[in-house]
Amino acid sequence: MINPEIQQLAEKSLKVNFTEVQQQRFDKLMSELEEISGGLGFSELKAKTLSLPPNSVAGKRALQRLRDYITKKEKIVVFIETRDMSPNWQDYKKTRELSSIYGDSERPFSADWLDEDNMLVRYTIFGGDEDTMAMVYPESGAMFDGLREGLFKGGISFYKMIDNQSAYCIDSKNFLYKLDWTGKAMLDAEIVSLGRINRDNLEASEIAIVGKDILLISMTDDKLIMWDVSAKQKIFTFQGKHEDSIMSTQRLSPASVVTLDLSGGIAAWNLLGNKENVWYETIAPATNHFIDMQCQDDNFVNSVVTKDNIIVHANVTSKFKTESDVPDITRSELIFLNKKGKEQYRVELPKDLQIFDKIYEIQLTDDNKLLLGMESGEVLVYDIKTNKIVSTIGDPDEEKKGVERMQVLPNNQLMVTYGDATIAFFDEK
Repeated sequence: MINPEIQQLAEKSLKVNFTEVQQQRFDKLMSELEEISGGLGFSELKAKTLSLPPNSVAGKRALQRLRDYITKKEKIVVFIETRDMSPNWQDYKKTRELSSIYGDSERPFSADWLDEDNMLVRYTIFGGDEDTMAMVYPESGAMFDGLREGLFKGGISFYKMIDNQSAYCIDSKNFLYKLDWTGKAMLDAEIVSLGRINRDNLEASEIAIVGKDILLISMTDDKLIMWDVSAKQKIFTFQGKHEDSIMSTQRLSPASVVTLDLSGGIAAWNLLGNKENVWYETIAPATNHFIDMQCQDDNFVNSVVTKDNIIVHANVTSKFKTESDVPDITRSELIFLNKKGKEQYRVELPKDLQIFDKIYEIQLTDDNKLLLGMESGEVLVYDIKTNKIVSTIGDPDEEKKGVERMQVLPNNQLMVTYGDATIAFFDEK
């Protein structure tokens, strides 16, 4: 039996020029509505609910089903009118989990969702010391394609995706490569050596694509190297006032970037040729709120840039001034700076969170929310506008060894990679 209300929604959607991604979103919402309704409309669901004793188990279930139907239908109507793809971030549930056989909790592991049929993982070859990359099925985690072994000198240190079928890679000897498997298997990928970016013992820590064939490579000291891919050579090296390892490089404007080091030094750089930083500031250490304790260490780990702010996250460790069996206390802060690096205000994590929990990863979403990946394994959704945590995704799980990465997929699923090489997918209810 065809639900006339669902048929009306489908007919209404035909008048809307959905994109492919929007159509997929609409189809998903409609499928969920049909599953809730079981072919019944609002009138039938209401009549069935009223026919049951309100305090009975069946009555309560029928009432909840009616509420779910109303909520989902309203969501579809709003989506048809606005075509807004923003997630609501409420009531996310885990739909599946991949316990990767390719990762090792003591070795680097990362994953990139490319599309519904392909996911790229970097993992350590068992029995060896080299890291390599492979393609796996997102549904099962089964490997179906990968780079041939021995392709790099010492394995891949990290990579930066260019598109779904090509990437820049740096190996452990600081050689830069471009991998391209467009129209072919990754096993047959074309590999082009782009030169050695550094001959010292320093390691590269990040790659940013800042222009056509132009890369900005952060080193573990205070240097930034601008690299010309076509010429296979360094354009110049930025040298500034950083006194510790650069942890984050973010685009500040079309012609500038901002870098953050581990000790709280933050600098802006002009990409148009000025080799020295435009401005440099040192973020003040955290205030100690604990009696008989002192701040032992401030680690400034990552940053994001919004329309109005530079947001830095820091993990603060405090210890007792005298000998104690109580472990050190670690907490996290979000530090809001203006676009000149001047501090505006700070936000400590709410007191109701575990006091020993801390932020591992931070990510800005398209709808101006912050995803905070925690050591506990949870993901907190932070609303910048209201300065409040509006949702918690996932449950605490120490065995997962913290959130390493988060990726919001086109269908509003959230993919979370953990320190134990597990990957979990969360979806809106």
